[in-house]
Amino acid sequence: MCCTPAYGKKILEQLSIQLTQEFGKGFNIANLRRMRTFYLLYPIRSTVRIELSWSHYRTLFRVLDDEARAWYVEECIRENWSARALDRQVSTQNYERILSSSDTSPVREEARKLTAPLADSPRDIIKDPYVLELLNLPYESSAESDIEQALIGNLQKFILELGSGFAFVERQQRISTEDQGERKKNHT
Repeated sequence: MCCTPAYGKKILEQLSIQLTQEFGKGFNIANLRRMRTFYLLYPIRSTVRIELSWSHYRTLFRVLDDEARAWYVEECIRENWSARALDRQVSTQNYERILSSSDTSPVREEARKLTAPLADSPRDIIKDPYVLELLNLPYESSAESDIEQALIGNLQKFILELGSGFAFVERQQRISTEDQGERKKNHT
């Protein structure tokens, strides 16, 4: 009975429900299919490149030819392409254009020129973007001290609005715990 169309139809749905109950979000049917594709393309863990993100790999799933996919991986790492830049290169079939070209330098130069604006800046790599419209900060103002001041200011207003029984002690107050005291004694 393994060949009937109904066989296995609900497996992903049931697996999705079980994994979500046990581990939380991220195990919908579409993601399970992506995870399966990832495993089928990279069954040996050591072939996975840590330089690439999940977004990079999701783009690479669209590349059916193994040689082309390997080329995109190597170029992506060598040229430090963001996921958007890799997506653009795959969408424009950069690998195929280079193969069909007798002189590859113009194609490579065009790729470099077109992907440069898509490159991640160091700020994009190090920090996750946050949208904190409740702080009424200008979009460009993302300095940690500005965000801290705005957050604490809003918290202070909120706590003061709660009335008596609530206290706002200080903007930055060092708090020592018993655990910290024990660690100091053990180090001396």
